[in-house]
Amino acid sequence: MKRFLPFITQGLEVDFDFQIRRSRTPDAFFDVCEEFLSNDTPIPVLPPERSNLFCGFGELLGAE
Repeated sequence: MKRFLPFITQGLEVDFDFQIRRSRTPDAFFDVCEEFLSNDTPIPVLPPERSNLFCGFGELLGAE
C-alpha cells in the first residue's frame, strides 16, 4: 500500500508523501492516513501538471 498510495493521492500536501513512506508499522501508516485524509476535501481528479510522478500527463490526455 505504501508503494502505491503516493500515486493515488497526488496533489495532497508534500508532507503526506514524506510521512507515509517513512511509516514503519501499520498503526503509524493509518495514523498518517487519518491525519491527512480524514476530511471532506476531495482528492484532485488529475495530478498536478508539475508532478514528478506523472511527467507528461497533459500530453497523454491530449492524445485521446
